[in-house]
Amino acid sequence: MKLAATKLPIFLLLTSLGNISPYKVWAWLAYARKKRIVRITMKNTKDREDKIMKALSTAPHGLWVREIARKAEIDKSTASRHLEAMGEKIEFEFLGRNKVFRLRQS
Repeated sequence: MKLAATKLPIFLLLTSLGNISPYKVWAWLAYARKKRIVRITMKNTKDREDKIMKALSTAPHGLWVREIARKAEIDKSTASRHLEAMGEKIEFEFLGRNKVFRLRQS
């Protein structure tokens, strides 16, 4: 059964049940998300994806996550999650230790 919820309410619910370690709760959430038992939803997905697409369109050579986050005016971890979710719209390559993202050429 899939349960649509955010991380914090589930985290608070599970830690309030008894003597469950917060680390075990986070580990379970990571496992459950990977196995698609719990679906973590991202809010304002369309708006943030539009901001990321706009930032990437200004740089055809590509940008790394920090630059994308600065141009889109969102948090780095948020930008990273949305870039992972955008899958087929973008491509990436490693330039040294940095992952450079760019719009996929059609």
